[in-house]
This record gives sequence, C-alpha cells and structure tokens, in this order.
Amino acid sequence: MRKSYITFCFLLLILIQFSFGCASGTSSRDSSTTLHRSIGTATLRDIRESFQKIVLSKYHYEYEEQRETTTSIYYETRWQSRDPFPDEEQRGVEAVRTRVKIDARPRTRSGLEQSELYSIRFTGEQVILIMGAEQWVNTRLSEDAKAYFQTISRDMEVDLQSGFRRF
Repeated sequence: MRKSYITFCFLLLILIQFSFGCASGTSSRDSSTTLHRSIGTATLRDIRESFQKIVLSKYHYEYEEQRETTTSIYYETRWQSRDPFPDEEQRGVEAVRTRVKIDARPRTRSGLEQSELYSIRFTGEQVILIMGAEQWVNTRLSEDAKAYFQTISRDMEVDLQSGFRRF
C-alpha cells in the first residue's frame, strides 16, 4: 500500500510539473520561465533612481546585488515571497518566490559617465513550491505571473520615459 501511494505521489508530481511546462535546468534565459523586456534607455542616475522608486519602494523588493561599472549596470533583488495567483493555485502551487533583475549596457560612448545612455533590460523570475513537494522549481510563468512582471516593468518604463533627464 505504501509503495503504491509513493508511486501515485511521484506520478502526480510529474504530471503537475508537465502541466506547467517545466523546463530542463534552471537557466534564466528560458523565456517561458522568466519574463524579459527591453524598457528603454536612460542615464545611470535615472536608472538607479527609477529602480529604487519603483522596484524597491513601490513593490517592496530588496537589493541582493548592485554593480555599476563603465560597461554595465546590474541590479538584482532578493527572492521575495508572495501568495500564489488564482491560476497558480488551480495547478497546486503552494508558495511562490519572485525576483527582479535590471541589466543595462551603454548605448552611446560620450566619455562623460553622467550623460552616458544605457539600454535597459528587465527580467522577472520566479520559483514555485508545489503542494506536497519539498523543493522549489522553475516552471513556465502563468498568465497572472506574466502580468505581474509586465506591470512592474511598465511602471519602471513609464517612470524612465516621464522623468526629467539630468545631464
């Protein structure tokens, strides 16, 4: 009886992961497990201020890593827990963790760091915990999860577009 219960749980777990379109490995480049968006161009100062205003203050993320060099800008938040969205609950998701990354590369080379324009790429990632499982897994983003990350990226994009450029 115990062996058949374990087999049933194992098959159920595989079925749930298959229904999420689970990708092999944990690559953040897999577009089905992450949301990538180009959100425009801005100066280092504007990117820093917008990230702090939108991602950190409005959405309550915290820095995990922050690098600002002459060749790139990279911000990564800590994993943040959130309740599963309704479309995730229907698939047996018990808990969700999300994080945001910003990667920006110089678009122009003016030689003046303050006026340098950077092309900005937003990435939203999440991992889920399926009911009865013990391990967090990368899976395809649900429609509600995509909308959540699109909202954050759009908020930052609008803030950058509407902001006064400080050269």
